[in-house]
Amino acid sequence: MFGIRRSADTRAALRFFSERRIKTHLVDLNERAASLGELRRFAQKFGVPALIDRNSKRFAELGLASARLSDERWLETLSLEPLLLRVPLVLVVHPSVPAKNLQELVAYIKAHHISFVPTIANGESGYYYVEHPEFLNMGPKLDGFYARGRTRLTDPA
Repeated sequence: MFGIRRSADTRAALRFFSERRIKTHLVDLNERAASLGELRRFAQKFGVPALIDRNSKRFAELGLASARLSDERWLETLSLEPLLLRVPLVLVVHPSVPAKNLQELVAYIKAHHISFVPTIANGESGYYYVEHPEFLNMGPKLDGFYARGRTRLTDPA
């Protein structure tokens, strides 16, 4: 989980997971900013505007209300100014993956040549299916998607 320890939303997310006995690893953005690659993964799924906290104090201090930046420039700005991020950003890993923190997860992914993208719900990641279109030809597996996800994935546009 990427967040800021003093953020009420981050503390609420930590409390949510701890009440359900789900182990978490917090990367405090005040101590270590998210890299461009990490931010790109979230931006691929949710879009850059969803990552920006336009109501944050830092956003106002930098006078970004009228800024018209490209997505790539926004990502660079977010990596340099982590207080502009809408937090927490949560990455959920299946219990079968032997990783207890982000560094172990990255090492595991690199060692096993795994690609992944953040997703809101299982089967809702259109990016994965662009890389693996053969999956869409497996009718019974397609039935497992939420209706909205199934419609979006089978739409030729």
